[in-house]
Amino acid sequence: CQIGKVHYNMTREGTSQRKLLLKDWCAFSAENSITIRDEVNWFSSKDLLGNIVIKENGILHIHCEISMPRVSKIMVEPGGKLVLNGAKLYNRCNEVWDGIELLERKGIKGELIVYDAPTILNAKYPLNF
Repeated sequence: CQIGKVHYNMTREGTSQRKLLLKDWCAFSAENSITIRDEVNWFSSKDLLGNIVIKENGILHIHCEISMPRVSKIMVEPGGKLVLNGAKLYNRCNEVWDGIELLERKGIKGELIVYDAPTILNAKYPLNF
């Protein structure tokens, strides 16, 4: 529980804990991409450094704020699902990131499911809900 509180305070703007962090979340790093192969729920804000790749049978539920680095994207492969539940996807440095890409193979597409009006900001290819 204490680790969760520390992480929470590190992601909130204006907190003394956030001021202690190395500000590396603006630069893209392909080596730090995240691959989702199972069902995963994100409830706490994150500053990511690379892409998100959702593989076949992978499901990512985002219920929070996610800061994507410039030129990064979320790729949903065929048979994968991205579920945005009131999520906010943006670039914390006010730079452009590429957005969400639903990949298709043999007539099967990656899936995007939205609930509770998600927000997508600073995306080169935004989606309209």
